Amino acid sequence: MQSWRTDVQKKIAEFKEELGDYGKCLRLSALYEQLFDLDKEILCRYAEYAKIMKNDGAYIDRTFIARPIPALENKVKILEMQIRCIVNEKSLKNNTITPEMILHAREYPITELLNWSGKGNLKCIAHEDRHPSMGIKNNRARCFACGFSGDAIDIKMKLDNLSFIDAVKFLQ
Repeated sequence: MQSWRTDVQKKIAEFKEELGDYGKCLRLSALYEQLFDLDKEILCRYAEYAKIMKNDGAYIDRTFIARPIPALENKVKILEMQIRCIVNEKSLKNNTITPEMILHAREYPITELLNWSGKGNLKCIAHEDRHPSMGIKNNRARCFACGFSGDAIDIKMKLDNLSFIDAVKFLQ
């Protein structure tokens, strides 16, 4: 039973090696396209939800719009991690960071990085913000003005101008 799996894995590895950087580019292109589509859908759902709330829409309508958002945001996290793994493949091969370290860093509380009390919005870290426009939900920050969104790794990279690897190491 295992022999066919090892054969398939070997053939996949050979194929990846044969494609080289071109294969990485194709994969990254496909992942980014999926990521942009998900971001667009999430933003549309937030806009529809706000519209329904403004018009005092029915609870069932709000639920229908809002219910898939957490699952979509989770898919965004997965895609972002896949993209980071491809981009930082050489570092991952040198065992400087592992996928487990990335997951652990993602779980680091954003509230500790931004000194947020849990009430109201924050000033966005991605642009000059006179009025607080960034909210935190499910350990993920999103600016409603500029569209910036990110997890603890993204926040640390933006705050301290760190590379992905350095941010992951810091958040351990």
